[in-house]
Amino acid sequence: VSCRTFGNFEVFIDKKPVKFQYNKSREFFAFMVDRNGALSGIQEIIASLWSEEDEEGNHLSYLKKMRGDILSVFEEAGCGDVIVRQRGRIGIRPEAIDCDYFDFLKGDEKAKASFTGEYMVQYSWAEYTTGALMKTAEQR
Repeated sequence: VSCRTFGNFEVFIDKKPVKFQYNKSREFFAFMVDRNGALSGIQEIIASLWSEEDEEGNHLSYLKKMRGDILSVFEEAGCGDVIVRQRGRIGIRPEAIDCDYFDFLKGDEKAKASFTGEYMVQYSWAEYTTGALMKTAEQR
């Protein structure tokens, strides 16, 4: 499994783009990548993915479908161990994913050079991480 986060977010399994059943499943997975292994609860995920909307309760059913979509995609590809689930919380195992963001955080020179100030640009919630990455890049 590999992810590209600098610029637009994309996820690959065996160098092929992953196709999810739901469009928002990609964003859900991107959010877990952004959390860098930290487990997230349902309310946190809903609040982030639908931050512009007031009615959080309407999204619980859809979130469960997206979670199932993500789990089935990775399990069918033989890499279900990428996803970590604990009672009401979900995340990823960063060490199981080849990712420019993770490499950047480790200080990898190639990853640092590939960061041009854009990080998961299609997701508004990623702006906070973009700011942190910019600060880190300036300090190096």
